[in-house]
Parts: sequence; C-alpha cells; structure tokens
Amino acid sequence: MSTVGTAHAHALRLTVPQYGQWRLDAVLEGGAAPAEGATVSALVGDLALTGRVLRAGNDAPDRPHVIVIGGLGWERPLATPVAYQSDAGIMLSTVLRDLAARAGEVLEQPADVPLGLAYATPVRRTVRDALTAIVAAGYAQPWRVDSDGVTRFGARTGGTISARATVIRRNLGVSLRVTGVDSPAAFLPGNVLVDGDTNIPITRMVVDEATNRLEVEVWS
Repeated sequence: MSTVGTAHAHALRLTVPQYGQWRLDAVLEGGAAPAEGATVSALVGDLALTGRVLRAGNDAPDRPHVIVIGGLGWERPLATPVAYQSDAGIMLSTVLRDLAARAGEVLEQPADVPLGLAYATPVRRTVRDALTAIVAAGYAQPWRVDSDGVTRFGARTGGTISARATVIRRNLGVSLRVTGVDSPAAFLPGNVLVDGDTNIPITRMVVDEATNRLEVEVWS
C-alpha cells in the first residue's frame, strides 16, 4: 500500500508527464491531513517522491484528501519582470539561479549559454511562466520536475522495461495502454514498453491505485 507522509493511501492517482510538474491526488486512511505548503515524502509502489502540498482537507470523516505537486514553488506569483544588465554579458545560469531562489525550488543547471548584455523575463503570472519563456526562447531544453523534487532540463534517460507489464486494455486511438504492474518506477516517461512486437516510448505515466489494484496508464 502506498503512503503519503506517515499515512497509508486509501486511493490515489499520480500523473507524471514527460515535461513539467507531477501531481499526486490521494485519499488517506485516517490521520490528519498534512499542512498546505508542507514538504512531504510519498511512496507509490516502489516510486519515492518528494513534493509540496497544494491542498489538503477532510472531504469525508477519517478520509483526509491531499494534493501534492512536484515543484509547487514554480507556481509562486511573479508580478513584475526580473531584469539583468551587465557589460560582461548575462548568462543563463544567473537567471535560472535567481528564478529557482524566488520559487524556493532546487534546480539542476543545464549547459550555460549567454543571453546578451541585457535580459528581462517577460511579464508573467508565475515563476513557472518565466521559466517556460526561457525554454520557448531556445535558451534551454524543456524542463521537468523529477520524483526527487529536483527540476532538470531535457528528457529523462530511459530504457526498455523489464518489469512485469500486463496490458489490461488498449485505446490505440489515443495511444493509451492500461497495464497491471508491480513496479511503477519502471514506467516513468522516457522508458519503453514492449507490447507484442511494438516498442512504445512512454510520454506520460498515470498510476491509479485502489484497494487490491495497482494500474499504470501508459501514454505515448
């Protein structure tokens, strides 16, 4: 049975995209809901996650409901542009370091590139929007928040899945396969599911767990 903090999960749904932030929506088996904004550790099958609580409360007696986001700090408001100017030139690492500090997030720096003698983040709603604008401008590859809570750039390094993957049903019109699994960690985006004679590169994983059931939606 999966856990969020010290509480067991009655049911949960974990979405891990190829890029961006993962989201865990869980109903817990009793106990108090963690505080909103708190950093929590979760274990979904064999996949360990570290994130922060977006919302928490008791939707039903003895059934705390909690939503945990990887990289929640990127959602902090950024009401005004962050501007830089230097005759020596502005480097990407300088801007990313500042944005990570504003977000309160841990970021693994990508390859450094110059941004010119001056750079200003666009007027955006959140720090995440400013980070995404850097990617859109071509200064860095798309970003993702990994299960350890660290923000990184580019695709995950994956491989062919060797763990059990029993395909329960398929919807090939939307490139979806629902599988029974033992190891959710093996199905992270970037890995490849072998379905018969077809290799399926995973671009989004959704774990759906309830009593006596653990399934993974594999999207490609």
